[in-house]
Amino acid sequence: MNTVLGKTIDRVPQNTAATVNARIELDMRRRLGHYARNPEQIRARLSELDREWDIERVLETNASALALGGLVAGVVADRRALLLSGAVLAFLLQHAVQGWCPPVPVLRRLGVRTAGEIETERQCLKAISRRCAATTTASAVSPAPGRFLPPSARAMPCCTEPMPDWRNGRSAGSNGKVEPQCRRTTQKAAKPSVVSWTAGRFELTR
Repeated sequence: MNTVLGKTIDRVPQNTAATVNARIELDMRRRLGHYARNPEQIRARLSELDREWDIERVLETNASALALGGLVAGVVADRRALLLSGAVLAFLLQHAVQGWCPPVPVLRRLGVRTAGEIETERQCLKAISRRCAATTTASAVSPAPGRFLPPSARAMPCCTEPMPDWRNGRSAGSNGKVEPQCRRTTQKAAKPSVVSWTAGRFELTR
């Protein structure tokens, strides 16, 4: 039965147009590139992700509101309004089983993501923050008392991060954990970063 119905975490992307899935993923990669260049903003972004509503929460809220409204209207005004509650509940059941119902394509085009997609971005941001912070700390040179290091004397971290694949409940690493690999390059001035996807890995190059 599980094979017929599909995996819970995959059912919404599998029932979403490939172009919409690609756009959602591309938007995430662009954000990761931005926060890799501005790691001081990662904490605020993580707070935003904690408050972001996934598609299940949006559907449940809308369905319950419409069903309750139809029920009240059916009791108070016209019994035919009960058909609205029945239709909404049927669509909600269809989504629970198949991962699709009429509102899903609209919500996906509006950029509403699944819990797995949100978690992927969260884990990538945490990995970038950990590794790049460790790289910067290890490469820093202690300044003389009362003086600060000029920006050109600091090592600019250039990180290569694996993209976690949470569809199977684990990341791209063999042990189920995020396993980023960072290398240090000293640069006098920050250059525009390019985010690319090579051999199953998220790469940030300067």
